[in-house]
Amino acid sequence: MPGLHRSLLACQLFRQNLGVETTIYGRSGRINALTHPDMQEQALELFGNEMDIYPVGQVVSTREDADGAWIEYEQPNGQRVTKVFDRVLVAMGRTPNVDRLGLEHTGVNVTETGAVTFDPQTMRCSDLPIFIAGDVTDHLPLWHEAFDEGRIAADNALNYPNPVPAQRRPPLMVAFTDPQIATIGQSFRQLEGQDIVIGDLPFTSPRHVVWNKVQGRIQVYLDAKTGVILGAELLGHKAEHLAHLLALAITHGMTAEQVLSMPVYHPSAEELLRDVLINARDKCRRYAAEHMSH
Repeated sequence: MPGLHRSLLACQLFRQNLGVETTIYGRSGRINALTHPDMQEQALELFGNEMDIYPVGQVVSTREDADGAWIEYEQPNGQRVTKVFDRVLVAMGRTPNVDRLGLEHTGVNVTETGAVTFDPQTMRCSDLPIFIAGDVTDHLPLWHEAFDEGRIAADNALNYPNPVPAQRRPPLMVAFTDPQIATIGQSFRQLEGQDIVIGDLPFTSPRHVVWNKVQGRIQVYLDAKTGVILGAELLGHKAEHLAHLLALAITHGMTAEQVLSMPVYHPSAEELLRDVLINARDKCRRYAAEHMSH
């Protein structure tokens, strides 16, 4: 199954619901939208306990005979693995069919990969009376993003030639694997090199202990100078709920201190959010103290 991050959920469904032994072959080594090396490592470890995962490499050859479908796969160290399977699911993503629209006759800018250049605030292509939305943009291929893009594109097409830039919502992604993966706001890769602090804790709230679901990790990224929450990456049971709370905080530009002023019930999963924000807030205070001394 090339396309590691797209294959996890399908493999888990096959294994947990149907008892099917599964193997995943990846290319990039990344699992879903997680970008921090520690989050990637923990995700590979957790999912690797359940199924065979070869995260980085390439398929060298395939063939089919009476025994099944054979895949020969080469890992980065040059070692090759050959296995036979009853069924093969190739998860390669999707490519927008913009090459069939004759856009070369419109003046629209198209990249080498075939993606159309557009303004995500107006969904307008260059300075042309052409607006784009949905999966055809290959920007953020998620349902709620496509909904927003359609509304923005339609509004600005009706307002042409005076499009109005829209305030886009913070990016939010949830993968319903077990444990779940969620990302919100800016990723670690986007923030790397900036002045940030990272709240970092295992997924061990009192409620997760009760559920006996303590595998995973949560990271929250704060502006080191202001304490404003910029983004987060989560790997854990019911991570979707904490991600939505963080989405609310990021949407309103809240600091960790402001979120911490809200009540949190015990025992609840939300105690994990409180604790990781305390962890990040304390690091902000240390950052401020260190820079004042200079």
